[in-house]
Amino acid sequence: MKIKRSDLDWAVTQNILNPQQADALWTGLCTRTEPDAKFSVTHVLYYLGALIIIGAMSWFITDAWDRLHSSILLIVSGGYLLGFLLVGNLMWFKSQHRIPAGLFITISICLTPLFIYSLQRALHLWPHQDPGDYHSFFSWVNGGWFAMELVTLISGLIALRLYKFPFMSAPVALVLWFMSMDLTPILFQGEGSIYEQRKWMSLVFGLIMIAGSYMIDRNTKEDVAFWGYLFGCIAFWGGLTLLDGDSELSRFAHFAINVGLIALSLFLDRKVFLVFGVFGVVIYLYHLSSHLFEDSLTFSIALSAQGLLLVYLGILYSKHHEKIERRLTPYVQKWRPRKTMP
Repeated sequence: MKIKRSDLDWAVTQNILNPQQADALWTGLCTRTEPDAKFSVTHVLYYLGALIIIGAMSWFITDAWDRLHSSILLIVSGGYLLGFLLVGNLMWFKSQHRIPAGLFITISICLTPLFIYSLQRALHLWPHQDPGDYHSFFSWVNGGWFAMELVTLISGLIALRLYKFPFMSAPVALVLWFMSMDLTPILFQGEGSIYEQRKWMSLVFGLIMIAGSYMIDRNTKEDVAFWGYLFGCIAFWGGLTLLDGDSELSRFAHFAINVGLIALSLFLDRKVFLVFGVFGVVIYLYHLSSHLFEDSLTFSIALSAQGLLLVYLGILYSKHHEKIERRLTPYVQKWRPRKTMP
C-alpha cells in the first residue's frame, strides 16, 4: 500500500493524527524511502530512442547489410556492441543516468545476434545449416540461428546479474522464445511432423520460462520477471491452443487450464496470465455456442446467468475479502513473490 501526503491530511481531519504528528511522520517517511520513479516525457524519450536503435540494428535491418563482406559486418556490429556496452557501463555508476545506461547495455545485448551471425558467416560455421540472410532471423524458424540465440541468452543473463536493470530481461525472454522454435529441427531431424513438434516444444519451453520467472520473482526486489512471464505465456498458451484437440474432453481440459491461468494471475498479481486465461475461456465459450449449442435458445440465457452469478460473487467477496485473505494468508503467502507481500 502506497501512502500519500493526502492520506496523512485525511488522518488529521479524522482526529487520528494531529498536524504536528502528520508533518513529522511525512518527513520521516520521505527520508526513509526513495521517491517513486514517475513515468515522464524523459522516460518516453529514453525508451523510444532505445527501441529505434534496437529496431534499426535488428528488425528493420536491410538487405544492404547482408551484401557487406563478412569481415566488415563483423567489425561494424562488434563496434556498435562494444561502444554501447562501454558507454552504458560508464554511465551506470551515475545515478541520474541509470535509465539510459541500462538501455545502452540492453542495446548491446540486442546487437549480440548480429555480431555472432557475422562471426559465423566469416568462419562458415553453423550449428545446423546456413540460415540465410540476417533479416530472416525475426521471421523464419531455422536451426541455424541457435548459436546466436544461445550466446545472446548467456550475455543477457550475465548483464542482468551485473546490472539488474529490469528491461534487460526483455531480449533474454524474447530469445528464449525464439530458441524454443529454432531448437526443434535440431532435436527432431526427420522425426514426424515438425509443426506438431514445434507446438509441443513451445508449450514445454513456455512452462519452463514461467517457472523460471516465478523463481526470479520470488528472489528479487526488482521487477525483472515481467518479460519472462509475458513470453512464457505466449509460448505456453500458443502451443496449448494450437494443439489439435478434436474431442470435447480435450477442449474442456484447455478451458480448465485457462481458468487456472486466471487463478494464477490472482496468486502472482500478474495481469498477463489474466489476459491469456480470459482469451482461452472466450475461445471455449465460442466453441460451445457455435457447435454444441448452436440451435439452443437457452444457452445465451444460461451463460448470462452465470455471468451475473460471477458478478454477485465479486460483490460478496468485496464485502468479506479481508476475512478471507486473513485466513488464506498463512497458507499461501510464503509461496508468493516478494512484490505481492505486504
